[in-house]
Amino acid sequence: MTVDRFVEDRRARWARLGNLIAEANGRVERLAPNDVLELGRLYRSASSDLAVARRDFALDAATERLNDLVAGAHALVYSEAPTSGRRLRRFVLHELPASVRSNSRYTAISIAAFVIPLLATFAIGLLLPEIAATALPAETRQHLAERRLWTDIPEGFRPLEGPLIIVNNVRVALLAFAGGLTAAPFSPSCRATASPAASSRSPLRTARSSSPASSCPAAPVSASRGRSSGRATAAVATPCVLPARRRSG
Repeated sequence: MTVDRFVEDRRARWARLGNLIAEANGRVERLAPNDVLELGRLYRSASSDLAVARRDFALDAATERLNDLVAGAHALVYSEAPTSGRRLRRFVLHELPASVRSNSRYTAISIAAFVIPLLATFAIGLLLPEIAATALPAETRQHLAERRLWTDIPEGFRPLEGPLIIVNNVRVALLAFAGGLTAAPFSPSCRATASPAASSRSPLRTARSSSPASSCPAAPVSASRGRSSGRATAAVATPCVLPARRRSG
């Protein structure tokens, strides 16, 4: 089949789809109910035509125009109603409180698991300072007493300390995530985590201590709007051929 015959056999359907897109003008609510059903039917048909066109006539201008047509129809078929003030108020005043109430038991357990250890360790720190003092390494306590932060890293050591700090932060994040999934048996303890700069494991600890400045829909769909050419490009998925583009709003 030639490209001219391919286009001629489908021209009427494509023209009707283009008219529906123009009538909707970005909002499918402007169409009549029957027109909405027709829009969906023509969109699926045009998507199938696009799959054939991209296979057999990938470099033809007709394929590019059909791609633009399908992308425009996709924006209507999968459009969402804009968020209104009424919907926002309903969510804040009704839906969100209802969701919290339905999960009140789990919410209370989570709050208790956070607040009770917090208050307990705070009270221990006030009543038993000698125990609280052991929560941090001696070097870190000295830096805190001298009002020095672990971020005071000599310039010569910063390229080496940077990766250690990143590794430490990633480790803490992974442990916290794993602890949340496993009822906290593997989560970090309540004791403060010293930075790699102040940790006794740091290979630079000895060298720095000598420095006076040291411290511690089922089918995948994709489409995008080409910025350089100003033309929408849609990818074809199997078995359901649907172009997709990011919806704004």
